[in-house]
Amino acid sequence: MPSSKDLISMGRHRYLYVFDLPAEPGLRMLRVYRAGSQHGIVESSVQKAAVKVEAQRVK
Repeated sequence: MPSSKDLISMGRHRYLYVFDLPAEPGLRMLRVYRAGSQHGIVESSVQKAAVKVEAQRVK
């Protein structure tokens, strides 16, 4: 879970968090959620987005 210093404000209660996520190329489902004090998923916070992972291009 990122701390507030790791987040970049995008305005209107939206934030950007940049991280490396090893994943094979192809269609993937990215899920983001908050964790409660017992480190369990807060179900009402779950958000999902379909993403396409592309192979890294060599320059």
